[in-house]
Amino acid sequence: QKKWQMGNAKDDEVVREMLRRCNLFHLKDRMLRELSGGEAQRALIARAMAQQTPIMLLDEPLSNLDVAHRYEIMDILAQLNKQGVMILMVIHEFPIALEYATHALLMKSGEICAHGDVNAVMTPENIRKCFDLGSEYAVSETGNVSKNRV
Repeated sequence: QKKWQMGNAKDDEVVREMLRRCNLFHLKDRMLRELSGGEAQRALIARAMAQQTPIMLLDEPLSNLDVAHRYEIMDILAQLNKQGVMILMVIHEFPIALEYATHALLMKSGEICAHGDVNAVMTPENIRKCFDLGSEYAVSETGNVSKNRV
């Protein structure tokens, strides 16, 4: 397909498939501005998926999503990854990163704190150090951060 060329039947089918995968097909005739925050976020992810690129760069793809849709989107992205799509994303939800990612990079003020295998990087010690969490915060092995109760 040439630059600026209109889509064709194959493109339309890819878009429909991505809308189905993101559980949005029933909203296909709505404008993005008419969708809820979570629906719009899933629509943006479906749009990125429809590009069928070998690498996807996602910045906070789970924002505005409820718990069920977060895991639904992560499952979709995991499946794409198994099909050979490299997925690089910014994510602040440590438990989800530990569950889905294979590699991680912790950064603070533009500086790398730790990088490598997700299980080696996302340790309570690294999370505590990178985010300046004092003793008033508890960090679990699963990446959950909570404030200690007095």
